[in-house]
Amino acid sequence: MNKILTVLLLSSSLPLLAQPTVNGNVISWSGDGWYEVQNAGDYTTVCSGGTSCEVGPGIYKVINHSTGEKFRGIEVGGANPEPPGVSSVSVNGNVISWPDDGWYQVQNASDYTSICEGGLTCVVEPGVYNVTNHSTGEKFKGIEVSGNGDQSKILVSFDITVPAYQSNALRLELEWGDVTLTAAWVGDEFWSASGEFPASTQDLLSVTFYDRNGDIELARFNQPFTTGANAAESLRIAAEQFDADLFDTDEDGASNLNELIAGTDPLVDEISLLPIFDAFNHSQWSRMSVSRHFESHISGERPFIDTLSLTPREGHTIYRDAIIDEKGNGTPTYNIWAGSISLNITGTRTVSEGAVSWEGVRRARDDYSHRVVVNNTVTYIDANTRAFVEEVEGSNTGTYSDTWETSSNLIGRLIEGTSLCEPIAGTVTTTNRSNRGDSDNYTVTISKGVEDQYWRVGSGTNGYFARDLNMLRSYCGTTCGTYTEPEPDDKYFTCDFVDY
Repeated sequence: MNKILTVLLLSSSLPLLAQPTVNGNVISWSGDGWYEVQNAGDYTTVCSGGTSCEVGPGIYKVINHSTGEKFRGIEVGGANPEPPGVSSVSVNGNVISWPDDGWYQVQNASDYTSICEGGLTCVVEPGVYNVTNHSTGEKFKGIEVSGNGDQSKILVSFDITVPAYQSNALRLELEWGDVTLTAAWVGDEFWSASGEFPASTQDLLSVTFYDRNGDIELARFNQPFTTGANAAESLRIAAEQFDADLFDTDEDGASNLNELIAGTDPLVDEISLLPIFDAFNHSQWSRMSVSRHFESHISGERPFIDTLSLTPREGHTIYRDAIIDEKGNGTPTYNIWAGSISLNITGTRTVSEGAVSWEGVRRARDDYSHRVVVNNTVTYIDANTRAFVEEVEGSNTGTYSDTWETSSNLIGRLIEGTSLCEPIAGTVTTTNRSNRGDSDNYTVTISKGVEDQYWRVGSGTNGYFARDLNMLRSYCGTTCGTYTEPEPDDKYFTCDFVDY
């Protein structure tokens, strides 16, 4: 399900260029160049160098000689200012810039011809220009452009769309060589930034999306970026170009961004806090195991023929019939009748190169009707390793109705001196449906990597760990307390056959 989440910020959009600030009678600026402060009336130098200047009341002009930026109309001490908003328009070389606070037009001051309309910058020839903010009505007249800025630099504007995520403490930073910019939020997932870059130069552009005011990395865009020779250019970056999988601070397998969207803490591995149990029982739903109900009744002789018919007491009959040919193919069947209770298990065994497969059906009746269908293949990988693939569908029908499907894809390691394998890795997924209630309708996945210590039962913070995966836990009804503890061999599966 796609959701578009609105990004909310406490701060408003920032001006295009960093403005000098005034505190009392002190003008301050960033340390990104060599600055000069001039009296706006007679252009006399008041201060040069440093990062601040103490002045008397009046109007001043601040120039960054390292970049060519000029900041006019700096008012100190309540003096009469220049026309409204003069300080919001700046000139760098032959580029006029303004903040993103309206729709601007640049006109030639001589004949009032329109040079630029809209946007945030305008590249012009040397001359005098008028700039008008048509959204507010502010007019900035007599903007002088000498064109003597640093021609080795260009102005680059960035339009960036970040992955959808809601927070009031987001931050977006750009790095390219020695250039570092902090983007301004425009709205929704849209951000913008502008800055001066060396012309005709290539470097790695890295754009990082943060939460918690820069404390948590959410996603990053990395790509080589080469500037051109024009005075200004722009670059657009889309949300799908960001990689969120780079950041998983708690190393729990879920990215910081996905955890925050899900409402979990990306700094805490909640999964490591889950309880650990001794075992999970693979076939506790189906009550059936190919190893127990088929392979255990077949010896290594080829061909193998076995017929058994017993009546141990009145009303109780046991019948077994198995015929396996010299290639290992065949069909065993056995039946048990005890009054109204019955059990029938039939399977077909097929041997192919390096694999033994079974197709089987288990039918039983007591106060319920039971049916299980299984398709199972065990494949030789190497002398000590086997693959176990199985699909099971089952149902119990009576007062209540239960159905389930189990899909298994496991890797087993041969236990020395036996024909059994211990499951050491893989995935088992079971879906259960019932009319007993909502709690009996669920899907659960059990998984483990070869290098993992435990089997993971469930997902997220809903689940637990299991030290072992038992292949079968037999069900014997109310006579023995529903489930019995696994027999030693039932913890494993048969994986070493004479037919290999």
